[in-house]
Amino acid sequence: MATALGAKGPLVLGVTWTEAALAVVLVALRAKTASFSEGKMPGIFGLRWDFLWIVFAMIVALTAQSLMTVSAAYGLGNHQSALSNSDIVKTNLWSWIAQIVAILCLVVGRIAVISFLLALQERTHRNGRRLLYVVGTLQGLINVVEVVLILKQCEPIQKLWDPSVPGTCNMIKICSQVGYLQGSIGAFADLFLAFYPISIIAPLQQTLKVKIGLCLIMGGGLIAGIAGINKTIAISLITQTSDITYSIYSLNTWVLTEMWFIIIFGSIPVLRPFFIRFGQTIRTTPQRPPIQPSKHKSNSRDAESEEEILPRSSGVGQIMDPIIVPARHTVDPFSNNLSYSKSEDPVSCTYMLCCIGATDGPKEQCRSVAAFHRPLINKDQDAVAPFTLRLLELGVSEEYLPAFVYCRGRSIMRGILDKIRNLEKLAEADEAGDSKAHGKLLKGISDLLLAVETPSETTSRLNFQALQNICTRIAVEKGWLHAIAASSGEPVTAKQLSATSSTDEIFVVRIMRVLSCIGLCDEIGVRTYAANARTQFKTEQGSIGAEKHHFDLDFGMGGRLVDYMRGPGIQQFADNPGEITLFEYTHGTKSIFGLLEKNSEQKKSFDDYMRSRRLVDAPQWFDIYPAATHFANARKDAGATLLVDIAGGPGQELERFKECNPTIPGRCVLQDLAITLQRIEKLHDGVEKMEYDFFTPQPLKGARAYFLRDVLHNWSDIQSKKILTRIVEAMDPEYSTLLIDDYVLSDTNVSLREAEMDILMWTHTSGIERTEGHWRELCGSVGLEIIKVWAADRGQESVIELRKVVST
Repeated sequence: MATALGAKGPLVLGVTWTEAALAVVLVALRAKTASFSEGKMPGIFGLRWDFLWIVFAMIVALTAQSLMTVSAAYGLGNHQSALSNSDIVKTNLWSWIAQIVAILCLVVGRIAVISFLLALQERTHRNGRRLLYVVGTLQGLINVVEVVLILKQCEPIQKLWDPSVPGTCNMIKICSQVGYLQGSIGAFADLFLAFYPISIIAPLQQTLKVKIGLCLIMGGGLIAGIAGINKTIAISLITQTSDITYSIYSLNTWVLTEMWFIIIFGSIPVLRPFFIRFGQTIRTTPQRPPIQPSKHKSNSRDAESEEEILPRSSGVGQIMDPIIVPARHTVDPFSNNLSYSKSEDPVSCTYMLCCIGATDGPKEQCRSVAAFHRPLINKDQDAVAPFTLRLLELGVSEEYLPAFVYCRGRSIMRGILDKIRNLEKLAEADEAGDSKAHGKLLKGISDLLLAVETPSETTSRLNFQALQNICTRIAVEKGWLHAIAASSGEPVTAKQLSATSSTDEIFVVRIMRVLSCIGLCDEIGVRTYAANARTQFKTEQGSIGAEKHHFDLDFGMGGRLVDYMRGPGIQQFADNPGEITLFEYTHGTKSIFGLLEKNSEQKKSFDDYMRSRRLVDAPQWFDIYPAATHFANARKDAGATLLVDIAGGPGQELERFKECNPTIPGRCVLQDLAITLQRIEKLHDGVEKMEYDFFTPQPLKGARAYFLRDVLHNWSDIQSKKILTRIVEAMDPEYSTLLIDDYVLSDTNVSLREAEMDILMWTHTSGIERTEGHWRELCGSVGLEIIKVWAADRGQESVIELRKVVST
């Protein structure tokens, strides 16, 4: 074939083939270091999706580049006056084919970039993921439309590249206008994909310098966007000339350049770990000899076992490791051939370092190091010093200690990231209305805090925890939170709080610092505060009652605890004469109930607290236990008793039951001591009051249901049996049910609140929270049988349904 290569043709080929060569090198490196889909990186047939898409884009791009080369050989870039009619036709033909293939390559290349960004985020940034799908779909559709219009703009299609063919090209204008839109959307997509990673990088706990560097690396697609803008400008130029073979060289150059830049700058971020390790190898090689294989790795059996224990690291690790490793673990011990052999398992990582010569001694000693390493994983982040000392004792060379610390730190960070991902899923489930997700979310947040905290930070937090209670009690007593809550959204200054409470302004500021840190108000300026939802809740009557009830009683006991232990000694239940409880040692009465009889202020706080404990949005006992269904057989005769709330306090449970179930027939009776009933100003019309001591015979016989809420946990088993016996005596075995609304602990892994409630019962009442087995044993001893334990979907209490066992 005689060539007409000349004029601007060599320029087009020189620029675009250089770009192609760079793209080939980067994709080849990507194939070596970031192509496998192990771990959590999505893929198929063991290969990552983003790698498969970029390989597909590379094949299409090389096809387009080759076609454009053929076009240049026939005269692309030459003025038409310098070419024969045959060369003009062939130039135009191959040029159009190359453009169409390149346009399709733009679609595939951007999909590869989007696939990488989706994998990098995994399941986070839900809205961002949706936006990526939208951008990918939009740019794909407009490019496909443009290809169809190119093929349809002339009739017959041959007139597109051969002007001498009879026919019409009525859609040229439409095609060019859509070409502007296609070029604009393509440029927007490139710019969007260049700037999108900022949303991923910004939240990282890294220095500004590192963040800027990552943004520059991830944002290289900006250059592809600029190429797309120039391509769009070039479209307008070719519509204004008849010298197509010459004028189109600019458009074709920018089309191919945008195509190659998408591949090039879409590959560089994936290869960041490779370039980091390459640079570290260059820097460290003159200073440190390479690690040599251990003399103990001498046969194929050993090599096979090590291959099993040292899997290739996943793509996620290769992408993220340089970002997520904490600053104190930034030493990268993996140089030379070890750069691509990081293990997912930190114990395997330790074992690997042993076996390649980082330690001296037989394989058993290597396993000893790994076994020592295991209990430290995700547990004791402050143990680096004793950890390294122990490694030295086990024969680890000092220069390799950073490698072991790196493995350990890397494992800790992976554990933290896994917890964060789990929290995101739980948050989505909670938002979607999953009733069980909220409790799991709170537990997950607590676990995450412990995973992130060092032991010293955990200890410090616990040591200083009491100061938060002290500051809160001061603010409640002084009325500061009330003043902020009552400000109708307006800010309140420390000076105003000082004036209204006759307190030094500096002292107000010191206390309010703590309260804003723990979320009880918002600090919106210098010595200026505003209310939030917690402020409003904390100033409600029930919350104030809880604050006074716990602080005033518990801190007194805490102050005398050591003297109590060293004196009378801990008495768990104090059922026997002469035994003294911590409460009595501190406050002078056997339990809180004796104090409440004598202290009207504490009695009011206690009743306010109890009245508020069942929050409006928490599950009610009659929802946990389907009371409406079970009470459908309630007797309708006059005087029949439906429900007896024993020791029901202010009567809030019966009132809520009647409000929600007004049509169920029968009396609803609230029983409690006179001192409690006297404080009740008004009850629901359908609720009766009855003075009653539950250690005495039950006067209401054969009720449909007897109800105890948070009663028996105040008492030891000995006293609880006395209470239950009085109820059993009154029950009709064929009709009556006993409902106990209380905590039912699991045998292991109880929540912190459940564990704290158990200790609270010991300190206040010498009582106890019970497991299901404990409940069965207690109730069975007085002739009761548990029918079912009804657990709440949300909250921690359960309703135990019991019936009286008929003796035979």
